[in-house]
Amino acid sequence: MSLYHKIRIIFLVAFLFTSAFFGLFLFIHHNTQQHDIQKRYMQTARFVLVNLHNNNTVLSHDSQLVEILKDNNFKLLPNSPETISDIKSLPLAFSRKTPNNGKVEVYQGEKNHYLVFGVNDKIVMVLEDLSTKKFAWEIIFGYAVSLVFLIMLYLWLTGSLKPLKALQTQIQKVVNGDLSVSTYSNATDEVGQVANAFDAALRKIETLINSRQLFLRTIMHELKTPIAKGVILTEFVENADIKKGYESVFERLELLIEEFSKIEQMLSSNYKLKIASYSMIDIVEQAIELMILDEEEILQHITIVQNSKLIVNSDFDLLSLAFKNLISNAIAYSPSHHATIRIENNSVIIENDGKQFTQDIQSCFIPFHTSSNGSGLGLYIVKNILDLLSHKLKYVYDNKNIFIIEF
Repeated sequence: MSLYHKIRIIFLVAFLFTSAFFGLFLFIHHNTQQHDIQKRYMQTARFVLVNLHNNNTVLSHDSQLVEILKDNNFKLLPNSPETISDIKSLPLAFSRKTPNNGKVEVYQGEKNHYLVFGVNDKIVMVLEDLSTKKFAWEIIFGYAVSLVFLIMLYLWLTGSLKPLKALQTQIQKVVNGDLSVSTYSNATDEVGQVANAFDAALRKIETLINSRQLFLRTIMHELKTPIAKGVILTEFVENADIKKGYESVFERLELLIEEFSKIEQMLSSNYKLKIASYSMIDIVEQAIELMILDEEEILQHITIVQNSKLIVNSDFDLLSLAFKNLISNAIAYSPSHHATIRIENNSVIIENDGKQFTQDIQSCFIPFHTSSNGSGLGLYIVKNILDLLSHKLKYVYDNKNIFIIEF
């Protein structure tokens, strides 16, 4: 899960908790307000009914009671059948009984509440509550301010992470082999520091790679001159056997330089794959040809068993180079100096009768490892080539060393 998704989830949870908090607060406020209204109405009902009972007066002449009700935001309505009928057509909010066989009914209108008082099932007074309901604007305002704060905090955090997203894009370009990118940043926060540290490391790596490429290319260039002179001088050798030997040596050197060039390009991510369909037997034969062995040496050191006419989608030159290194190792580390190559339906098996590796096979994929008497580069080159071509390499030991390349 990305950092952006985590932040979104955190703010979504914060939004839900904030909404739930203010929703609960609004619910409590509403219930409290309803309770206060009911309490006010019951106090008014008791006051009205007690006054009517004690004074035993006609309401129209009880001006003092009417004035008291007006002071409390109540309006006296006509006690007529039409008025009562209109009021009772409204929703009933609640109904309560009072002492002395009194009763109060509260009806909810669009704007105000209406109170109907009765004694002994006879309606004696109808009031309209003129006091307006207080809407919880403070709670709504607090909720709005909280949401604005959360939104601004979210935008601020995501804005702070934009350089990190740009850095990820630049790093992906580096992964794809483009070392020319720059991640330098003028920001002083942690993301800017990481970007600048990565940029400094990238510049150092670029310098090292360029130095290595220049060194290798210089060596290969300088070697081509004496090889070319040697090839020319070979033409003046009269002895046919000696001439053939010299030609074989110089051919071997030219193939090695070409091999070094491909390895250098592959390791520096400058090699362009040439993927196509090839017959596995052709690739194996090309690998053997790269070893520059005569027919007698091939028969002596290599056995090819073709159990399938395997066709693979791969790079002919690179895969041949990988097989060449595997076959050379199999021959070199076999007591009998013999390797068997088996072409199966979906794999190629290279095996010899050498001793089992004393270290884990993964350690042999490290350049210049010390588990062999050679340079320690053979299996490193093989692993890099097969990874680049998306082929799998497995090793097992069953009374002999077995390398399996799966396609």
